[in-house]
Amino acid sequence: MKFVRIAAVFAVLLMTVPAVVAADMPASDAAKDGSTLATAIPVSVELLYQETQVRVINTNLNLFDFVYAGDGYSITIIQDPLSASVEHILANTESGLQFNDTWPQDNDKNIELNRMNVRLVKHDNFSNIAMLLTLTDCSNNSFFVKYWVKSYGIEQTVYYRYNITYTMPLPHVITFEPVVIRSDGVFSTQGTMTYDDEPCDLSKFKFYATGLYRGLTLKDGLILGGYVDTTDPRWAANSSMDLQILVTDTLTGKVSLETVKVNYSFVQGPETVVFSIKEDGVTKLSNNSEGRSLAVLAGSDLKLTLDEGTNATVFFQGENGLEKRFMLSSMIDQPEQALPTDGAGRYVINMRQLDGNTDQVTVSVISTLIPMNKIILTCSPI
Repeated sequence: MKFVRIAAVFAVLLMTVPAVVAADMPASDAAKDGSTLATAIPVSVELLYQETQVRVINTNLNLFDFVYAGDGYSITIIQDPLSASVEHILANTESGLQFNDTWPQDNDKNIELNRMNVRLVKHDNFSNIAMLLTLTDCSNNSFFVKYWVKSYGIEQTVYYRYNITYTMPLPHVITFEPVVIRSDGVFSTQGTMTYDDEPCDLSKFKFYATGLYRGLTLKDGLILGGYVDTTDPRWAANSSMDLQILVTDTLTGKVSLETVKVNYSFVQGPETVVFSIKEDGVTKLSNNSEGRSLAVLAGSDLKLTLDEGTNATVFFQGENGLEKRFMLSSMIDQPEQALPTDGAGRYVINMRQLDGNTDQVTVSVISTLIPMNKIILTCSPI
C-alpha cells in the first residue's frame, strides 16, 4: 500500500490554495475543505475582458502508481449545467489492463463555459498540466474544478471554486498637440500614448480611427495627417475633432477603444478671399472691386487667379443649355486657371478659403458683335 505516499502528494496539491475552515463548528465536525462542491477551496482570479491567464496545476500525478482496474485520474470543469473532463484510467480489456485516455491527440482540451473559456493543456504524461483561463464577457464569473485520483484502489477528490472578477482595464491615454493648419491646407501631427503614466512603444500597436474629417488618415505610430477637404463643412464649423481610436496590442491581441480630442486652428488669413479675373491680360474684377459681376466677349482670354489656400467651385451654363461644373484648388492646381469662353453663357464662381471666408462672382460671356461698318448694303432698282 502506498496510502501515506498518496496522502502526502495531495497535501501538496491542497497547499497550493489556502483552505477555508468553517468557524461555527468544531473542526472534527466540519466537512473537509475541498471534499465537495459545497466546501470547494476558493481561488480568486482577476481578468480583463479577453485576457488569458495561465495557471499551472501541480498535481504531481507522476508519483502515483496505477495498478488496478479503475485506477487513474480525471480533471473535470463544472459550471452548472455544463461539465467537461479529461481522464486517464485503467480499464479491463480483452488484451488485459489498458489505459482509457480521453485527452485529445494534441493534449489540448478546449472547454467553452458561459462567458468563460477554459483550456487544459498537458505537456507530458502526467505532470505539468496547465489551465488557461479567458474571460469572454465583461462580467464576473465562476466555475469549479474537480481533481480525482485513484491509486491501489484508494480514491481522493479535491474541488476548487474559481471566482473570476472582471477588472476594468486602465485606459490608454492618447494626446495630440494642437495643430496649426497651413494656408495650403496641410494637416500634420503625431500623437503620444501612455498606459498607467508610462510611455508606450507605438511600434507594438495598431490604430484605427473613426470621426476623422475628410482629407485625413491615421497611420501607424499615431501619425495623423493629410489635406483639409473644404467640401466637409465640419472643418469651418469646429475647432476640434472628437475621435474614437481603436487600439490593438499586436503582442497580446488586447483591444481598447479610446476617445481623443484633436484641437486645430487655421493660419491667420485675410478677411476676404483674394482673387482676380483678367480679360486679355487686364484685371477686370478682383476682391477689391465694388461689384461682383463682369461681362466679357466670347473668345476672350479669361483667367481666374486664386489666393493660396482657396478653393473655387465653378459652374457654367451656356445659352445652348450646356452645363459644366468643376473645381479649382490653389492647393492642387496652378493659382491661375483659364476659363473657357468659346461659347456664350454665364459663370458662377464660388470661392472659399480654409478659414471659412467666402466670395462669389459672376461672369457673363456674350457672343461677338459684328461691327456696323462691316455690314454691306446692296440696293436694287425699284
